[in-house]
Amino acid sequence: MMLSEIERARQELYKAVSTTSGANGMSEPYILNKSRKLDNLIYRYLLNEKNRKTESERKGRGP
Repeated sequence: MMLSEIERARQELYKAVSTTSGANGMSEPYILNKSRKLDNLIYRYLLNEKNRKTESERKGRGP
């Protein structure tokens, strides 16, 4: 589920950036917000993976 959220955020950011080159371009704060959203989702995903690996090691299991 987290990966689908990341992919959706990536597509939204790509769409926002690609529309800025046109006459009806989106504002920089809008693009920055989309970028931060994607960064936050990636950070949460990586943190979750790290915590799962640590928990696995603590229980004596492989990754």
